[in-house]
Amino acid sequence: MQLSQLTSLRNLKITSNAFNFERFDLNKKAVCQLLSPSLPPSPIGIRFLSIELNVRMLLQIDSAHPINTLPAWSELDNVLMEASFFNMQYVDLDFQFFFYIPPSTTPEDWQSRVAFEDARILPLLSTHPSIQFHFKTNTICTPQVMDSY
Repeated sequence: MQLSQLTSLRNLKITSNAFNFERFDLNKKAVCQLLSPSLPPSPIGIRFLSIELNVRMLLQIDSAHPINTLPAWSELDNVLMEASFFNMQYVDLDFQFFFYIPPSTTPEDWQSRVAFEDARILPLLSTHPSIQFHFKTNTICTPQVMDSY
């Protein structure tokens, strides 16, 4: 089903959980596919879009990845700037990064390198004059599993 077939849809919230860095990238690509306009492009009446991605990160492996330079970001930026989204007024991106920290680890034993700049991730969207763009990240370091949140 294409979003353009949901003619009364005005608010859309997409929530996705990823259990490693590679799945995080695949989930972003899946969001792009969902939002990509049909061929031929048809109007999509969404006004408010919220995307929430929850990601379990492995401290020694995933914290060093350059998350804000992945190709899927430019794809999402381009998809959201399509003329099909003529009614778009607000986009909210909310990312939660869960780092499993063994109970024996002290805060000095690790350093979070998960950092974003909204203008670098989605430059077209963040500078669009008629779309309010909200971007939030949250890093959670816990000895509990992500599903417990």
